[in-house]
Amino acid sequence: MLSQPRRNLAFGPHTGLKQTVIMEENSEAKEVEYLQRVVKELGRYEHPLFKWEACSVPSGIQVTVSLKQEVSDVGTYRFVLKPRELEARAFQWDFQRMLYNYLHDYLVEMFTRSPQITDLTVT
Repeated sequence: MLSQPRRNLAFGPHTGLKQTVIMEENSEAKEVEYLQRVVKELGRYEHPLFKWEACSVPSGIQVTVSLKQEVSDVGTYRFVLKPRELEARAFQWDFQRMLYNYLHDYLVEMFTRSPQITDLTVT
């Protein structure tokens, strides 16, 4: 986990009593490494309609997809890559599959009318 420090028991220097010592175990360095990996991978993709960016969140790296030219009532799309996904040997291929799937979902969510959307103005 990115934000969960590792906990070890240790003895205090003068008291001899057990106390909990929190060791960060380079969690910040790992977050930076993950973020750099995703930013580098996103840099391999360019699209005339979409832009994307990445940021670190407690559960992993969040990728935000939005339209290059804003359109009213069209928001952004976000998905989070977990540490296990970021550490996978086939990360580049998995990332491409996820990106394409999420772009498809984003496009489908842009529909303003479809048979699955109930239009309350039709009588």
